[in-house]
Amino acid sequence: MQTLPLNSFYAIIILLLYSSSPVIAQQGESDTVRLEKEVSHRFYIISNVGDIDVVEAERKIMEINQQSKSESDATLLIIGNILSKEGFPSKNSEQDAPKAKLKKLMTAWDGFNGNVILTPGKNEWLRDAPKSIDELESFLQDNSKAKFWPNDGCSLERETINDDVVLEMVDSQWFLEDWDEHPYINGKCEHKTRDEFLAEFKDDIKDSQGKTVVVAVYQPIISNTQTSVIDKFGGFTSESFENTENRSFRGQLKTIASQFDDVIFVSGKDRNLQYLEDNDVPQIISGALGKSQSARPRKDEAFASEKNGYAKLTIVKDGSSTADYFAFEDASSNGNQPSGKDSDSKKLFSKELSRQRLTGKEMSYPQKMEVDTVTASIYNANETEKSGLYKAFWGDHFRSLYSKKIASPVLYIDELPNNVRPISEGGGTQSRSLRLIDDNEHEYTLRALRKSAVQFLQTTAMNEHYVEEYLKNT
Repeated sequence: MQTLPLNSFYAIIILLLYSSSPVIAQQGESDTVRLEKEVSHRFYIISNVGDIDVVEAERKIMEINQQSKSESDATLLIIGNILSKEGFPSKNSEQDAPKAKLKKLMTAWDGFNGNVILTPGKNEWLRDAPKSIDELESFLQDNSKAKFWPNDGCSLERETINDDVVLEMVDSQWFLEDWDEHPYINGKCEHKTRDEFLAEFKDDIKDSQGKTVVVAVYQPIISNTQTSVIDKFGGFTSESFENTENRSFRGQLKTIASQFDDVIFVSGKDRNLQYLEDNDVPQIISGALGKSQSARPRKDEAFASEKNGYAKLTIVKDGSSTADYFAFEDASSNGNQPSGKDSDSKKLFSKELSRQRLTGKEMSYPQKMEVDTVTASIYNANETEKSGLYKAFWGDHFRSLYSKKIASPVLYIDELPNNVRPISEGGGTQSRSLRLIDDNEHEYTLRALRKSAVQFLQTTAMNEHYVEEYLKNT
């Protein structure tokens, strides 16, 4: 890879020349208007199918199948607890009962009109994990069309759904488990530590810029589910929302997502239906197939229901999305009275999520300058001038050079051979850069000389809370 040693001013010139697809105006929430948009993909989201009677689970999956028959480009996403609390034994002689139940569920979800993707939850880790997870994965994928990700009991997996949508699957239980109880954990995994996982998660989100990123993770990062007093103040198990390890996991994922556009979390641990937002990060919870948990929305835009049902996330090609919540009307509100009759799902709530990322048509830039050289400095004089007392304590540290104006030649990207063009934003803990590529697939990096102290603090010192917006200009 080659590096172009230009300062941040020339990044503006590149962006001046970068064009994007036209913007489609944001529409209202009505079904009629929404149909006028071109849908990119739909996700039907459920969880905890292993915790309810298999006949009831079949019926509810088949009701979702019925809803999907008239649609294309859809995925049934089952987030955790495909198994019951007995788990999946690693010994073949003990696998008959869970396999028999799974075969019935396979018949149901194989009738879905689209992809079927399964991710692990708590129950998948209850017996002989991660070896049992590896065997469960093989059994599922040998006997049904479903894909089970992440592979091999590892931490995460990324799947490109199409040009507009990326699905990032995270095994939260991998992070929260006591690894001393799993001596063979990470034996087949690329990432051997929690820090490596978090770094890869951030890289995946960064590499998916310009698309809508759906993060499927069993443990929600935000929740209004009511918990007991003991659980609220004790947090004795790693699955408890207020557990120290749990808070760290949730905080770091949310902080990473807050630094990028159009990242949507979908989860299933809580046995209810919820929609929440925090720092412009949406959270969809859809785990209400059986006995439910109470939840209370704390903000006007939030939603919570204890009814049995599912969530549907519709992602449109213009970058906007819609989260719809449906109830199974023939079942009791808490799922204690299973029924075998057919019914249509009833819509409970709908929320339109506006696209956060900007397109070229929505940005404004200075006019392209027809000049050979530009005089600029990395920092201005006000930023580098310090008092005599300050200099006595800290020294000069070449501050005058950072604010010195230097005449540099201008490089016009559109005049370079082989159609050099930007493809994504880059950068490390305090640097900012732009990746470029040409028609020969040669890659280049345009890096700004000015560093970001706020970006450094967010990345290294305050990685469990999003503070970048609050620290700007301080």
